[in-house]
Amino acid sequence: MLCACEKPAPPVSDLAPDGVYFLKVAAQGRLGDKVVEKRPGTLLNHYEEDTYYSTDGVMLQLAPQYVTNDMKVVKLIEIEERSRVVAVATPRPTPTPIPPATPPWENPLGKGAYSRDRVRSPSYVTPVPYYR
Repeated sequence: MLCACEKPAPPVSDLAPDGVYFLKVAAQGRLGDKVVEKRPGTLLNHYEEDTYYSTDGVMLQLAPQYVTNDMKVVKLIEIEERSRVVAVATPRPTPTPIPPATPPWENPLGKGAYSRDRVRSPSYVTPVPYYR
């Protein structure tokens, strides 16, 4: 309950400070001789009528409909950009190729791996004659 001596709190403004704007769309600007692309949500400082500068010194010539100082809109732009970046950064799982099956008539260890005629006794075993 308010008495006559208390003033109500001023409404909270959802606007950025004077001269501070944010990009609504991707835009290209100039930094010296280079052309630099800026993403939506980039912080801009208003310089002249349609001229804005980003914090890293890139000059942008933009119409007023491409910038905003409404912080609610900026939050929505940031959420949209994050979801787009996550979608691009998340690779799709690639299916693992199934190796071809080995036919049952082929030995997977190579030819003759189990053949009895190739079984040899080790060289360290010497045959001992058997006497009765």
